[in-house]
Amino acid sequence: MGFTLPRSYGGLNCPNLIYTMAIEIVSRADASLMNIFGLQGIAETINAFADPAIKDEYLPRFARGELTGAMALTEPDAGAICKPWDFGRGRTRTAAGGSTASSGSSRTGAVT
Repeated sequence: MGFTLPRSYGGLNCPNLIYTMAIEIVSRADASLMNIFGLQGIAETINAFADPAIKDEYLPRFARGELTGAMALTEPDAGAICKPWDFGRGRTRTAAGGSTASSGSSRTGAVT
């Protein structure tokens, strides 16, 4: 873990090209492991956009493998265990300002 994170946080500071090659190699052996390995992009997002205090708290733990990223989404109309985050029931705004159901691939705008 911490493949692309800076050395100052305990990472390997590898370029994204090398990281992408490593993901491809791991995916040939085990797609589920590749998914865990590939979620390091969440640490990259923290590194790019978070305040220094948050970086100092979380990025060393990502690099040591104590933390990993996760993305837990359901399919439309599947519901959710945690109702406040029921993405399947989300609505989006269309370019004309109307509202449309979240299913389908023609969504545009922000979740309302």
